[in-house]
Amino acid sequence: MNSLSTLLGKALGYAPSWLTACFRHDSLGSRLLRPVLNPLLPAGHSWGRVASGPCRGIWLLLDLKGEKGFLTGRREEEFQDALSRAIRPGASYWDVGANVGFYTMLGSRLVGPGGRVVAIEPDPENANRLRAAVEKNGFRNVEVAEVALSSSEGVMALERHGAMSRLQAAQNVDGTAMVPVTVSTMEKLAERFGVPDVVKIDVEGAEVDVLRGMGPHYQDRKPLFLIEFHSKELLEEAKGLLPDYEFRPIDAEHWWLEPKEPLR
Repeated sequence: MNSLSTLLGKALGYAPSWLTACFRHDSLGSRLLRPVLNPLLPAGHSWGRVASGPCRGIWLLLDLKGEKGFLTGRREEEFQDALSRAIRPGASYWDVGANVGFYTMLGSRLVGPGGRVVAIEPDPENANRLRAAVEKNGFRNVEVAEVALSSSEGVMALERHGAMSRLQAAQNVDGTAMVPVTVSTMEKLAERFGVPDVVKIDVEGAEVDVLRGMGPHYQDRKPLFLIEFHSKELLEEAKGLLPDYEFRPIDAEHWWLEPKEPLR
C-alpha cells in the first residue's frame, strides 16, 4: 500500500499544475478520473508522502480514494506561500480545523524545535490520524486539541462529509452521520496554551463564530490570522468584528488579517 501511494505521490509531484488541478475534490477532472483510478487504490487509510512544495517529504495518513490531492503538495499554493511567510522559527501557531494535518505538519516544520503548534480538530478519526502523522514524521512540537472552537463552550455535533465535517446543533439528523464533540473558545484555549502568534482557520463556514470566541487575552497581543471565508457575508461580518485588523486577500477564498499599526 505504501509503495503504491509513494509512486502516486511522485507521479503527481512531477506532473504539471494543470494536471494536478484535476485531483481537486470538486473539479471536473477529479470526477472524470475518480472511476478510473480509485479501483486501483487501496481501501481505508494508508501512508502517503507529499511529493513537492513546502510540505515535500511529509507523511500523511490518507484515504487515497478521496484525498489523493494532498500527495501533490500543490494544493492551495498561494495559501501555502502565505503561511510560509507568516510563520517564523520559534513562533506559536494554531491550526484551527486541522483536518488530516497538511497545514499542521507544514507549521511544525516552519516553527522549528523552538516553536509550538496546536492542531485543533474535533473529529475523532481525523484527530487520531493527526496524532499518527505527528509520530510518523518525528515532530516534537505539536499538540493535538480534540475540540471544536466557537463563540461559547458546550457540546455540539459534527456532520460528516468524508474527511470534511461541519459543526451543527447537538441533535440527530436523519440519514446523516453526526458525532458529538466538545466545543471550546479561543479565549479558553489561550488560558491553556497562551495567545498564539499565527492562527490558520478553515472551519467550513463557522469562522466568524471562532473569532467571536476571542476574549481579554487577545486585547494586548493580537495574532496574525490566515482565514478561509466561505462567503462574502462572512467576510464582511468578520471585518465588522475586527475593525483594528487590515484584511488582505491571498486568493479567491483565503485572507490575511494583520493588526493595524497604531496611530502615532
